[in-house]
Amino acid sequence: MSAQDELQLVCSEMRERAASRQSKLQSIEDSCEKLGGDELRVLDWLAKRLLVGKERYGNLDIANKPIDWRKERTEEAMDLLVYSAIISLKEDLK
Repeated sequence: MSAQDELQLVCSEMRERAASRQSKLQSIEDSCEKLGGDELRVLDWLAKRLLVGKERYGNLDIANKPIDWRKERTEEAMDLLVYSAIISLKEDLK
């Protein structure tokens, strides 16, 4: 493959990704237009949480990162239970 062919392939892939991203953004915007203030606050909170994850771990890549999402979910749920118990116990100490 020539350098020009490679460049054209890269450009084509970039255009496809940009179109896909634009389509996703439009879909989110369409959904947001139908939501009320509290629903939008929840989405904003989740988006900010995703940004924290991105800063810590890099881009979310569901298809290509070899992560056991079931295991992650279970561990996070267990952590939530531990944190909830700690909060309850601290409140009992007051």
